[in-house]
Amino acid sequence: MRTDCKHIVIFFYTAFVFSLAVSCGKSGPAGEGVPIEFGVSNVDVSVKSVLDQETVNEGSVYVYADEGGASLYSGEAITLETGTGKWLPEKIETWENGVGYTFYGYTSSYSGSSVLTVSDEGRVIEVSQPASYSPDDMADYLLSYIFNVSDGSVRPVVNLSLEHAMSLVEIKVVRSPSIFDARLNSLTIEGFYRSAKMQCQQAVYGSGDTNEWTVTLSGDPDTGYSVPNGADIPSSEDETNDGIMMRFMAIPQQLTSGVTLTVEYSVNEKSTADDEDNYQVHTEEFRLYNFSPSEWRSGHRVVYVLTVDTGIHLYGMIAPWKNVDNIEGTVLPEI
Repeated sequence: MRTDCKHIVIFFYTAFVFSLAVSCGKSGPAGEGVPIEFGVSNVDVSVKSVLDQETVNEGSVYVYADEGGASLYSGEAITLETGTGKWLPEKIETWENGVGYTFYGYTSSYSGSSVLTVSDEGRVIEVSQPASYSPDDMADYLLSYIFNVSDGSVRPVVNLSLEHAMSLVEIKVVRSPSIFDARLNSLTIEGFYRSAKMQCQQAVYGSGDTNEWTVTLSGDPDTGYSVPNGADIPSSEDETNDGIMMRFMAIPQQLTSGVTLTVEYSVNEKSTADDEDNYQVHTEEFRLYNFSPSEWRSGHRVVYVLTVDTGIHLYGMIAPWKNVDNIEGTVLPEI
């Protein structure tokens, strides 16, 4: 009787091991069943009224993906998982060995509104920036490079490297420390387009290329932004005030002779610190197409720096968004 029980136990143990081996075999080769995870990068711009890294992290990125030529994701939202740094969709898909994948994604500040509409799976946008200066209502749009995976057995973190479609324009006014005091009476930039349809030819991640946007401008080049604020103009050595008087998102465009930057300011033209204040009003106008860069390009940041000093000159350079397209000017008050 004891022998029969022993044989029964051995039989059930053998059957259990066999069934476990069969069930493991059904799961497929090692690596399958691994979830597809995302990362979001290349957003790091700490400026107001645009999508910086912090703002993107608090929102969603919309993902498109093909798996072996078939659609895997079609505009699904992915969000940042707290504490892990992983970006995940609500429904997580898994890698399949021997299959190729293509991924990309986008995010925006005004998707689906009259300010910004998105079509063609994120590759086409129509945008209308505000008619008057309104920093909180500026539209920003970021589209990633294409991320290719030749075989699902590689299973990388899918890096959605986002790039700005708009150009960021900042106007900075500072004074030389040799000037006693100066105040900004008004600041106006005008004569540019604010609306366009934009279509993107995406770059491949790791290729060293950038996204190329074809821009079809619409409306008239009659947009004007003004800041009549009477603010004190800080010293160029003031570390607590960067002197940025205006910041806006611009449609990428070649500047024309009609694009002008006009500054009215008052300078305290007293000779010594003990003299009575002697504020004199001055106005300077700059036709921006005369200076380099003469184009507001996608993914670029242009800073116009005007310094109240003892001469006048302008120069600039082309640089990525995270650095700056810097144009500096020095304004000579007629003392």
